[in-house]
Amino acid sequence: MIVSWEWLGQYVALEMPLEDLTTRLTMSGLNLEGTDTVDSDTAIDLEVTSNRPDCLGHLGVAREVSVLYDLPLKSPDPQPPCTTPRVSETASVEITCPELCPRYTARLIRGVTVGPSPDLARSATCHPRHRFDQQHRRHHQLRADGDRPTAACLRF
Repeated sequence: MIVSWEWLGQYVALEMPLEDLTTRLTMSGLNLEGTDTVDSDTAIDLEVTSNRPDCLGHLGVAREVSVLYDLPLKSPDPQPPCTTPRVSETASVEITCPELCPRYTARLIRGVTVGPSPDLARSATCHPRHRFDQQHRRHHQLRADGDRPTAACLRF
């Protein structure tokens, strides 16, 4: 996992030297593979082992730094503007397996082309993002069920 020093700093105050941070991260189970300067930023390459999936994104590593240094975590609180019309007026979401999908949120965004998301979106939150082209959905309905693997459990 390559972590940006500047990006990490958006979540936690990085007042410690880089060497001290990487030593503590290594002691917590995130082995340092190396560091590199990229433009004005520092890239920290960490080996994230199978027992630390919580650190597969910048926010997860920031949580670890927050605990290691007893620092407050600045959690992201995105507040995108309300869209018109409301999603509930143009589409519906049905959750048939609440034990596997207790919550599903949707947002209508116009004027963009649906395509592959950059790794940046997943790296920030440790979660994949799914996008759907409303023009290609039958009946403007999303159905979350447990019949198929998670990546394919949304039916149109």
